[in-house]
Amino acid sequence: MSINNPKISALAIILNEEDNIREYLRNMSFADEIIVVDSFSNDTTLDIIRNEFPHVRIVQRPFDDFSSQRNFAIDLASNDWITFFDADERVTENGIREIKERVASNPEEVAFWVKRTFYYSEKPMFYGGQNQDRAIRLFRKSKCRYSDKLVHEQLIVDGKTANLQEIIHHYSFKNKADFLGKRLQYSQLRAQELYRKNRKPSAFHFYVKPAFRFFKHYVIELGFLNGSQGISLARIMSQHVYMRYVYLQQLYQNDNSDNRNMIIGYEAKRVFHNKTGLGNYSRDLVRILSRFYPENQYLLYNPKPAKKPLFTIESESISEKQPTGWFNRKFYNIWRQRTIVSDLKKDKVQLFHGLSGELPSGLKKAGIKSTVTIHDLIFMRYPEFYSFFDRKIHFYKFKKAAHNADRVIAISEQTKRDIIQYLNIPESKIDVIYQGCQNVFKETFTDQEKKAVIEKYNLPDQFVLNVGTVEIRKNVLAVVKAVQHIDTHLIIIGGETSYTQTVKQHISDHKMEDKVTFLKGLNSRELAIVYQLATVFIYPSLFEGFGIPIIEALYSRTPVITTNSGVFPEAGGPDSLYVDPTDSTDIQAKIELLLRDPNLRDEITEKGYMFVQKFNDDRIAKKIMALYKAL
Repeated sequence: MSINNPKISALAIILNEEDNIREYLRNMSFADEIIVVDSFSNDTTLDIIRNEFPHVRIVQRPFDDFSSQRNFAIDLASNDWITFFDADERVTENGIREIKERVASNPEEVAFWVKRTFYYSEKPMFYGGQNQDRAIRLFRKSKCRYSDKLVHEQLIVDGKTANLQEIIHHYSFKNKADFLGKRLQYSQLRAQELYRKNRKPSAFHFYVKPAFRFFKHYVIELGFLNGSQGISLARIMSQHVYMRYVYLQQLYQNDNSDNRNMIIGYEAKRVFHNKTGLGNYSRDLVRILSRFYPENQYLLYNPKPAKKPLFTIESESISEKQPTGWFNRKFYNIWRQRTIVSDLKKDKVQLFHGLSGELPSGLKKAGIKSTVTIHDLIFMRYPEFYSFFDRKIHFYKFKKAAHNADRVIAISEQTKRDIIQYLNIPESKIDVIYQGCQNVFKETFTDQEKKAVIEKYNLPDQFVLNVGTVEIRKNVLAVVKAVQHIDTHLIIIGGETSYTQTVKQHISDHKMEDKVTFLKGLNSRELAIVYQLATVFIYPSLFEGFGIPIIEALYSRTPVITTNSGVFPEAGGPDSLYVDPTDSTDIQAKIELLLRDPNLRDEITEKGYMFVQKFNDDRIAKKIMALYKAL
């Protein structure tokens, strides 16, 4: 990098900025690099960026607080000079010219303040405190870092600062509802800061401080000169202060309730009887909750004894409950759908969690709070994969459970959108909480363990891996066609269906028996080792509620190729490779790209491994428990 012409990285943290993102990216086009850190937007923001600004780098990360999100973005920047404007801020042409001239002059200052004109309902606000607004928006990465404050984060600067002369325009709020919504978010974060400092709310905070904040903005700082917008802003700022202490009081109330252990019941049929996706989700959830919150009781209501135990109870906080009495044991499906409620009352269950889209009737009448996890609505989106009666039964059970539950858990933003669309559940009732995977996929294995699996299953040195039930929706035939003309081997692991014969017939017809291997009977440890041995993981499914094999591969440090729509970018992150699942030529090209470029494989492997940490057990347990406590 030339000292006389240093490069600039433009950074932004975003969430659902479809109204602002075009103008922001056009405004920042002077930068040598643009990076946006997205907190999993569910509007059209990402589509706009990908379609209209393909040079912009998107990195997704769950939002914890403003400081950590901004520091994460800073670490991604390739250049020392950084602009960090918000998506709703605009720099004038003169401002852009000033930024470039300052950076090119090799200044002794390491950070620059800018004044901002605040707009409310598209009208500039010159009074009420907004005229004094300024922030650091240009600085050197090597000399600056944000503090650990959750809100109103401050840039800690190691060196001199100066002011830019040009004023930027801050179009922060479109209307009163937008402004109030954002202020309430700040109120929650500010309450968390006060809670950390052991500040407790009093009558002074609920009555005097909000009133003074209104008087300060409207009278002392001349907010009344802003006209009708002035009184609206002053009222919202007063509400912002009031709600800060409401949220703070709730934190202390929750803290007190934390000391009271909860008794939580689970619809646990799949915990004990399902070997695959729903069973793994159920077992993992109970396991991680009992690990991180052992003070609670977790009661697993199993309708019948398991022939082969799939779940070993290793914690004193977990208990298995089966039907009692001849009638309930004989008609266990009636028990799990209705008469179980009497057992829940007897066991003093406070909250019941349906782990796979079902809840028993009568919970509300019994005074038992409930939540239900819905994994997907594939039977609605792709009805051709299901029989008429299966569709009707699934729809009845899922809709009934979702409407009767106090909260609904969706395992992805994609599933959330489907719940809103197909089950007519309000968005405000749905929480998106991702699922994780078994710990075995996060382990490191010895060379001796890997060698034993290679010899047992006769694995080649290089191979492409696909994991999942061999059914039409998983679309493995497209992969078989893709590897037909590639010098590689395909390993397929998963339960077989009638569709498997179609796949095997194609293999036979094209004499590919020496290129494709179906493996069966692997235990979890062996499967995890195969993931780590694979050169590339390919998962071109047509649709999923989530796609656990994708994060299993990412934890295994194996590069992923998957479908370019639906939930798959949510699971695969910004650095996996994406394909049209119906285009074997596209799939072939992406596989060949990774096979011939080990440096690219290493790059996306490490980035994928960093991304997948968002699915760690502690994060999932924390979010589930927060929902339980809220109920």
